[in-house]
Amino acid sequence: MDLLADTDFLETAKLRDVQHQLLARQVLAPNYGRGTFHLVRMPGWTPPWLRLLQRAWPAWLPLVLLLGAALWRHGQRFGPWLPSPPAGRRSLLEHVQASGELLYRRGHLELLHAAMREAFLARLRRCDPATFALDEAARVAALSARLQFPPGLVREALQPPADRHDFHARVRTLVQMRNRL
Repeated sequence: MDLLADTDFLETAKLRDVQHQLLARQVLAPNYGRGTFHLVRMPGWTPPWLRLLQRAWPAWLPLVLLLGAALWRHGQRFGPWLPSPPAGRRSLLEHVQASGELLYRRGHLELLHAAMREAFLARLRRCDPATFALDEAARVAALSARLQFPPGLVREALQPPADRHDFHARVRTLVQMRNRL
């Protein structure tokens, strides 16, 4: 009976190499064929996490699959993969309307009327520069004749309003006069 203790070349991993197999055969050769050889393997110390990975897979594999399924099921809670597209921005016209509504609510009717009056006069300057160049009384008479409005209505439309009722009437007249140019 032969006993070999703590031999490096007889380890399981090293016996896969041909050189270690030949060396083991030469060491065990004197008693070869006369009996049985028993190779007792003493496992080395393995870390606990490696033992869990190797031996407890029936427990952790279903847990990992369950965790993956739960994450997939509740994936929408965490948000989309892509960022959301940028929200639509307000157009310039919407900003102008919002600022006009704010000025109207705050009672700044003279500012709104002045803006409307300037828009009308700018259009008059582009469409009929000769009428625009006249003094105020002659301009009112020329506009009254051209647009077929009473001269008093044209004169009032070009003056600042006193209250909300006057404001609505004068802006309405300015819009009608601008559309007839």
